[in-house]
Amino acid sequence: MIELGGTIGDIESMPFIEALRQLKFNLPENSLVWCHCSYIPNMSGQKTKPTQHSVKTLLGLGVQPDLIICRCPDPVLEETRKKIANQCNIPANRIISAHDVTNLFHVPGIFAQQHLIGVMNGLLKLDQLDVAKPSPLSRDRKSMRTLNDWDRFAKHVDQAEISKPVTIAFVGKYNKGGGDAYQSVLAALSHAAVAVTRKLKVDWVDATELEAPSKDSPDYEEEMKRKAAAEARLKAADGIFVPGGFGDRGVAGKTRAAGLAREWKKPYLGVCLGMQVALINFAKEVLGIPDATSEEFDTAGTSKNHVVIFMPEISKDTMGANMRLGARWVEFTKPEESLASALYGGANRVHERHRHRYEFNVAFKERMEKKGLIFSGQDESKERMDIIEMATKDHPFFMGVQYHPEYKSRPGQPSPPFFGFVAAASEPGQ
Repeated sequence: MIELGGTIGDIESMPFIEALRQLKFNLPENSLVWCHCSYIPNMSGQKTKPTQHSVKTLLGLGVQPDLIICRCPDPVLEETRKKIANQCNIPANRIISAHDVTNLFHVPGIFAQQHLIGVMNGLLKLDQLDVAKPSPLSRDRKSMRTLNDWDRFAKHVDQAEISKPVTIAFVGKYNKGGGDAYQSVLAALSHAAVAVTRKLKVDWVDATELEAPSKDSPDYEEEMKRKAAAEARLKAADGIFVPGGFGDRGVAGKTRAAGLAREWKKPYLGVCLGMQVALINFAKEVLGIPDATSEEFDTAGTSKNHVVIFMPEISKDTMGANMRLGARWVEFTKPEESLASALYGGANRVHERHRHRYEFNVAFKERMEKKGLIFSGQDESKERMDIIEMATKDHPFFMGVQYHPEYKSRPGQPSPPFFGFVAAASEPGQ
């Protein structure tokens, strides 16, 4: 699939249109389909002139659309469909309505009702697929779903949107821009919220606002007020989430958030750096090590208590191609006692994706365990700690994972750590 954005006629897209025209010309017949997406405004009736003009422009560039996807507020009327077909020289069954819906998961069903798959199969001479059956192309047999499954999920999303909200305080440092930097995490939180039939509400808390200002700052009082306001937002939230990140900016604020979640017994989930700051805070406030930190942030070497260290087998001199990347096994230390294992269905080990170059310093492991922290997940060598948690008798939900579970979260199949976190945050009293 090749997507060419922009507006037909824009000079910026001309080279790409010509390249695609030549691509289709040089390919065997029935190898490429031109799908044109056009807007159908509704001003005292559905207007087709914009679509007619855009198709005319495409024809002038040597491109004949094979089908048209009509974006419109309401379903395309039959008379509108026939008019577009007649004026644009395209069969009416290839004029597809993509009208507004309550959520995007309804779109596959809308397309199926208009036989889009059959149209595409006919244009490309493909074998007919039965959308009522699981796709034979799916790699993961457990995740195979039919169109009926998607329809049920779409209706579940509608139900969640009108249900009681669950507020998650999202303590990040790349929050500007609407959260695009955290898109995969937002999707995982959304999948989990739908699974527990709650409307997700994210409160973006800038990690730097949780940091204690310098007393020498000319804006000290104002910054203290901002810090107090940020902490009040954490207190009001149903759960606190700390994502990954790089660099020392905002780390003190993230560490503070982890500590407040533990102190207030507020559901907490930390991913990657979110797990590391939870460990640093635990060392500071529970073990009584005031200079506990990460080797990543102690560039001057002033601390002797690096709770998080650089992985020994990775070069410190080259910051490229030196991360622990990809899917790896995570083994549960005591599956029968682990909340994390229970969330994964009682599994003994799971396959999760990693992306980090720092890890927990196991020299502090025994001392932390004596104070109630549970190291419930580790790598196959049993040397790297991948999951930490607190017993539910001590905290309703406190978990940190070194890996990135959001990468494997799917609609209708939420990531287990995210599901457990949002479910705990949705409990009465949070």
